[in-house]
Amino acid sequence: MLPNPRVSQIMTSQPPVIASDERLSRVIQLFDDLHLRQVPICEGKKLVALLSDGDLKDFSLSVAFQDRPNVNAVFLDHFVGLDAVSRKDYCPLSADATLLDALEGMETLGHFCVPIVDCNHELLGTVTVFDALRYLADVPGSKDKFGRHQKMTLAKKNLAVSSIMTKEPTTVDVFSSITNAMELMESGGFRHLPVLRNDIPIGVLTRRAILKFTYSSAFGMEALDERHLLDDIIDIESVMTPDPDTVVPSTSIPEAARILLRNRTGCLLATSRGGERLEGIATEKDFMRLLRKELHAYWNPPQRGKASS
Repeated sequence: MLPNPRVSQIMTSQPPVIASDERLSRVIQLFDDLHLRQVPICEGKKLVALLSDGDLKDFSLSVAFQDRPNVNAVFLDHFVGLDAVSRKDYCPLSADATLLDALEGMETLGHFCVPIVDCNHELLGTVTVFDALRYLADVPGSKDKFGRHQKMTLAKKNLAVSSIMTKEPTTVDVFSSITNAMELMESGGFRHLPVLRNDIPIGVLTRRAILKFTYSSAFGMEALDERHLLDDIIDIESVMTPDPDTVVPSTSIPEAARILLRNRTGCLLATSRGGERLEGIATEKDFMRLLRKELHAYWNPPQRGKASS
């Protein structure tokens, strides 16, 4: 496969789709069961919106921390439609768009999914962060004019996780409060927060775990009217993903992408050998930014005699 393929070559055909009249409680369950980041909402075959785990988390929190004692899942399923929580600022692409087009669209809008539609705006498929990771894990190449295999700039540079990870990332102690962890994630805009015990990484707190918890709290028979009450109900260790996959900073990008595809947690912790010291975190967004940068450089090389920016 050539670098920067058409999205039709790498997209997920027949992706998970939510009907516009689906019950909100069922949607939450689908996100949890299928490990979804973002999913198209359709009326019949026609795309009408995108829904993300962040949209659902924000909505759940807005319900959980208001004085609404009569709110429960049955009530919301009858009186709250998906249009109240979904996003209309999506940017669909046609099937002849390229992977670089899709990556730039995701970067611009902060999405993890780009819908692919036909001329009638009917959904053909999606390009997700996992499709991009699968492409990155292969490190595809092309052939020069003599028919010799020529690898992408990414492979030539032999890039490692250390080149994209966030060094000295924000972390939370396992004995800290769940509200403190949530505030750290919200203020920093993080989807993933490493959890430490005695400075040793033991887990990752994810946005999806927070979504699952806040939904069950918000839509129970009694809504929470004070945020600090969460700390009396649940602790970080019961919400986090334990024993996260780790890599050393020298792990190659393709190998790291393959590990990330297997675990689907959305991040990798970079640790010292033995896993006793956290050195950084590499998220799916870091991998997407790298792929976007390398594809752009591959197809737009600096002109000879001019310095590259």
